[in-house]
Amino acid sequence: MKNKKILLVLSGFFVAVSALLFFVPKFVQADSNYGLDATAQSAGLPMTKDLASVLGNVIGSALSLISILFFGLMLYGGITWMTARGKPENTAKALDTIIAATIGIVIILAAYAITNFVFSNVISG
Repeated sequence: MKNKKILLVLSGFFVAVSALLFFVPKFVQADSNYGLDATAQSAGLPMTKDLASVLGNVIGSALSLISILFFGLMLYGGITWMTARGKPENTAKALDTIIAATIGIVIILAAYAITNFVFSNVISG
């Protein structure tokens, strides 16, 4: 029971820190314009964001969340393995979690690399 409480507290702390690290740069970035928009507008530069940049930001944010999930799964698998105490069922569960997380991140990174390669070649001609 005590281990479950500790795991619950650590999980809550991890989620809170992850959320803080995810949202704080957005707030800081929103206020750090320093009048560049007004200067760009007076210089006649285009101020619209195109679809590619918006999709790039969305994909970057999604990859950040996936990497946090990967880290959490690896941490969970490692803790499960360390606390298995030699029990084959728990060790196998931990190993399966680590392998599944690794396969998942490899698939995600390969899909990103292929997509990036295809779009960069299509856009550049």
